[in-house]
Amino acid sequence: MTAVRYEVDALAVELLERVFAFAPVAFAVTGGPTHELLYANAQFRSLQASGEIGLRPPSAGAQPTASLTRVLDRALRQGEVIRDEVLRPTGRAGQWSCTAWPIAGEPGALKGLVVELRDAGYIEGTRTRQRVIAERLLLGALREQDHAQKARDLGTQARFLASVSRDLAMSLDEGETHDLIRRSSLPRPGTWCMVDLFEANGAIRRLAVAHPDPAKRALADTLGDRRFYPRPDDVIDLAIALRPPAARPLVIEKDAGDLLVAAAHGPEGLATLAEIGFGALLVVPLAVQAKTLGAMTFVTAEGDTPFSDDEIALALDVADRCAMAIDHARLYHEAEALRAVADVANRAKSDFLGRTSHELRAPLHAISGFVDLLAIGGMVR
Repeated sequence: MTAVRYEVDALAVELLERVFAFAPVAFAVTGGPTHELLYANAQFRSLQASGEIGLRPPSAGAQPTASLTRVLDRALRQGEVIRDEVLRPTGRAGQWSCTAWPIAGEPGALKGLVVELRDAGYIEGTRTRQRVIAERLLLGALREQDHAQKARDLGTQARFLASVSRDLAMSLDEGETHDLIRRSSLPRPGTWCMVDLFEANGAIRRLAVAHPDPAKRALADTLGDRRFYPRPDDVIDLAIALRPPAARPLVIEKDAGDLLVAAAHGPEGLATLAEIGFGALLVVPLAVQAKTLGAMTFVTAEGDTPFSDDEIALALDVADRCAMAIDHARLYHEAEALRAVADVANRAKSDFLGRTSHELRAPLHAISGFVDLLAIGGMVR
């Protein structure tokens, strides 16, 4: 049994020696506190022969040996694995990464060390490549996440537009249409809206403001006061969005200074807006068939992020649908008014023809009677 165990051990040692002999790293096994070299593969012996490493006490100026010896001394003293300790040989460009594993012996003692040396430059290059690969993988994952979020946002916007279109298409009554429009907003939580419409005489009328926060609705209602209406002679704010043919979206940030004061029509209006709380204003024209009907002003919650390009595009889509609904309701109302006028005219015509027929029918009956009498008289003679 002993001979068989020795044969297996010998084969294992021979196999390990073959593996280590062709390994791309330098391996060695040392014994005792003096680090007696018990085994070294070809790579390790080559480094010894070149003078870059050594295991004996250093001679004058032999810093590489001293550096390696200090690492091995510490590994034996601490009884712990020392990993990737960088050795910088003096006068040489290369660097070596040293790892040392203690070999347990008698209880409380260590028999020696297993030493591994790798080219630190190669390791750093490998790490660099790993970092580059990891960064690319991370960027790819982030890009995929952005694409997924973009797809979710587009889906949300599509469903939101479909809902707005469906609600607006359910009624042709102007009052109901205006009520739906004043309650319109954007999918972003906390966003609310003000709607201003041109009257037939060119004046501007603001629909009642619908704020999503019940605690702020009373304040929002005050924005319907005529003091806060936009004026056609304004140089900024709604007048820019309302004035054709240059109708375009207008964004006013909270830090716009004098521009914001002018847009709020004075400090009082600005104080009301500040008390309600807002982040930015987005004014979008309500236009259909090259005709501007009014504007929608979307307002973000206080401290919210600015309007994105996608949100501005969505606001334009919402405004287009609202403008078409207003125009359709207006045309339907005009058609109903014309139909009512036509009905009145038809009834008047019917009444006139009825009265004329009655008036004509009476003398015709009399004439017919006289003709009958004349005919009877002729027969008598």
